[in-house]
Amino acid sequence: MSASDLVNGAVDLYVHSNPDLLPRRTDDIGLARESATAGVAAAIHRHHYCPTAERSKIAQDATGFLLHGAILLNDSVGGINPTAVDLALRDGAVWIGLPTLSAAAMRAQTGWRATRYAKELAFGPG
Repeated sequence: MSASDLVNGAVDLYVHSNPDLLPRRTDDIGLARESATAGVAAAIHRHHYCPTAERSKIAQDATGFLLHGAILLNDSVGGINPTAVDLALRDGAVWIGLPTLSAAAMRAQTGWRATRYAKELAFGPG
């Protein structure tokens, strides 16, 4: 069995693309095209700062690839925010993620640099 056999028909639960405050390899449509070419059946598009259902729908309409939206409950959407969750779900999001960059563990690890400004992102010691 080859690595491509493992990917064929899989659902990728964690993909990111541009535009983003962190550098990403490709944009939403490129992400959908590359995933389809690799044989991935579907993917969940996540972003640390904003919901992705609308962006994912545009990429899905443009490419035919099943790209789902999500929302991560970081400070930029109000943290654990039921209203943000409700709106994201009504907009088509299929994944609700607990805080990542705003999580207490990330704040402790980075000295709270991670969510103040994207250009200051620091993963790990530093």
